[in-house]
Amino acid sequence: MLDESLPPATPDRFHHETVVDAVRAHAERLPDHPLFTFLPDGDEAEPPLTFAALDARARAVAASLHAARVEPGARALLLFEPGQEFVVAFFGCLYAGSSPCPRTSPTPRSARGGCCDWPVSPRTRSPRPS
Repeated sequence: MLDESLPPATPDRFHHETVVDAVRAHAERLPDHPLFTFLPDGDEAEPPLTFAALDARARAVAASLHAARVEPGARALLLFEPGQEFVVAFFGCLYAGSSPCPRTSPTPRSARGGCCDWPVSPRTRSPRPS
């Protein structure tokens, strides 16, 4: 659905080299505009993540990665449930120049409706080495 409250975009006006550049520009231009809204239980929306909030939080994640001496270009494994924290971590990796590698956390087959990416031991119900 198009948001009629936003001014019309022209290709020259909104050309950005990277996704990070685009988020930063939108954070300056539309700081309080909602970017993501999640429905954790399917009905009730949590407060939306705005462009400014994403920019600030992603910068903090990037600073933490730099402080931990994560090199630009390094891969970062992201084990998150769907939600704002995942989005912030993903963009934080992009801000830091690392490559985010999203992965759902392994759970027993019975908890995931019969599918699991990792083999599960029937006695311990925990992932076992392949």
